[in-house]
Amino acid sequence: MCFTPVDDVECLASWLRGLGVLGVFWAKRVKGIEVVSRNPPTLVLKWQRSRRSKRAILTLCYVASHGCLDSLQGLVGKEDTDILLVTASELAQGQYDRWSKIFVYDVNGSFLDPNHEVSVEVYGPESINDYVTPIVEAVQKSSWGFYNPPPKGVYVLVARLHNGEPVGSAYYNRASSNVDFGIHVTKPYWRRRIGTRLLVEVARLAKSLDHGWVSVVRVIRGMKPTLSDRRAIAFYRANNPKHELNVYRLSMC
Repeated sequence: MCFTPVDDVECLASWLRGLGVLGVFWAKRVKGIEVVSRNPPTLVLKWQRSRRSKRAILTLCYVASHGCLDSLQGLVGKEDTDILLVTASELAQGQYDRWSKIFVYDVNGSFLDPNHEVSVEVYGPESINDYVTPIVEAVQKSSWGFYNPPPKGVYVLVARLHNGEPVGSAYYNRASSNVDFGIHVTKPYWRRRIGTRLLVEVARLAKSLDHGWVSVVRVIRGMKPTLSDRRAIAFYRANNPKHELNVYRLSMC
């Protein structure tokens, strides 16, 4: 049984399959996953589609030691291959060209005290329709300026004020126990613990579906976090994740 997605190489592989809907540099749809090593957990990921490369080698090293980095370099073959490192360590900028954050929460974890004045509605995959999606679109566009439609099979959570106004949203993906594309709150209602309320409700939903964790992925668009990135990282960090990890695409080939 997996208590977190990084317990062992099998948990990691299963989680990565479910994360493929994100379409980011390290979490894309795969057509095959091969276990290379159990210690450290190391996988070969073969992408279904990718403009940059046909596959990636991903390894989990909590401490990014020279030995870990050297072993990755030794796995690179002639085929077009990305090298991905999941670690709690921070790398110097010259060592990577893309960066992402992962936050993993225990469903029974000690979150911040959430907002109790909003209500949260949960829509199952079969209930997502033309009524729900425009609500989420409006929230996301206010939160971060653009919109990602709900992927197939996710649960949609909507936070509302007492007057019915929607002020927050989240997608919960049962296949990966991930909050796909993050937690969103409309700008006028930031810093009121509405995001925390959504995170708590996602954790409650995950627990009801027999998952022991919830993960959130934040992709850093540039080499340095923007103000928006720093705000999101501070929010996810403040809610006491069990693991806070970095994913780097190494520039060592």
